[in-house]
Amino acid sequence: MADSYATRAWKSIVSEWLSDGREGDVTLVQSMTLLAIFDFTECKHRAAWIKIGLAARYAQDLNLMSEPPAELSPADQEEHRRAYWSLYLLDKLITCGRAKPPVFQEHYCRVKLPCTEAAFRLEADEKRFSIEHFTRNDSLETDCSSTFAKVIVTSSVLSQCAQYSLQGYHFQSRKPPWDPRSDHAINSSALLYLETRFEFGLDITGALLRHCVVDGHVDSDAAEPLIFSYILFHLSHCLLHHPFLLRQRLEEYNANIPAKFLARSIAICLQHTQDITRVLREAQKAGCKLKSSFYGFAVVVAGMINALHQHSENDFVRRQAIEDLQFDQAFLDEHAKCWKNSVIIVQKCTLRVLFGEFEIQRTH
Repeated sequence: MADSYATRAWKSIVSEWLSDGREGDVTLVQSMTLLAIFDFTECKHRAAWIKIGLAARYAQDLNLMSEPPAELSPADQEEHRRAYWSLYLLDKLITCGRAKPPVFQEHYCRVKLPCTEAAFRLEADEKRFSIEHFTRNDSLETDCSSTFAKVIVTSSVLSQCAQYSLQGYHFQSRKPPWDPRSDHAINSSALLYLETRFEFGLDITGALLRHCVVDGHVDSDAAEPLIFSYILFHLSHCLLHHPFLLRQRLEEYNANIPAKFLARSIAICLQHTQDITRVLREAQKAGCKLKSSFYGFAVVVAGMINALHQHSENDFVRRQAIEDLQFDQAFLDEHAKCWKNSVIIVQKCTLRVLFGEFEIQRTH
């Protein structure tokens, strides 16, 4: 049923807007974005990729990358911003794969980041910032209360880490990863900045109580983006320090590799792998509904790293990896009830083999 409606909606866009050359508006960009999300969750990646490209060009044609006209109401201005940043976010998330360069470049994004949910609902004025304010590491003092804004900024760094680790892209230099001038070091520095700036070192339960409580209860509209930003942050570290991806990167260099660099990278990767599981587990305990389809990808990455460490000689590490691996499997199984792409992950991913090995160990 949903697939039929999505097909008819896309045909309507093609016949009424693309074919006739009619001037679009923000609703056209929103429609294309929603249809692209639907295609991705249905594993129609090629169709989704095309829709995102078209939506991006329409957004640029409508000048959504700039601040909305002042004569618009506060609600319409925020809708303008959120439509653009939603498409931007989708573009950054799909770069977490090979041969998937992003469409949006930060230096062209002049529109301010989204406001807080409270300000949006009350149509209240609050200070806003551009994404470059954070990606250039301009200040540690600026207060960023908007959980949606945190997601946007963190997704930008995630995209850079994915392009570097998964696509082999060099941003500024071809220095080896342990060199402080390398892209690896630059991405690590950006993540350290975000950890300080957005307080990602604070446990998720404390963060929810601090930022998302409304009338004595955790507000789901504010909580979901906050949890998502945490997952994107930890996933960025996992991709940047993933032992297999890092090994592929090191093959480019005919040089002695510092042993401490490798040991440190493995430890960082494991720590943030455990953090992904911990955040999801604590968020579930807090009553949050973890429905984003992207969580499936994050849990797959975490699960594969946990599977590597279930054979660790360190008893504590081995036990923790097995426990987290069990959670990852249960999470994916539950997630697959909502998203077709998670069904594919559960059925075809190598994690199924790894989980099977875990089941054998557990029965002995």
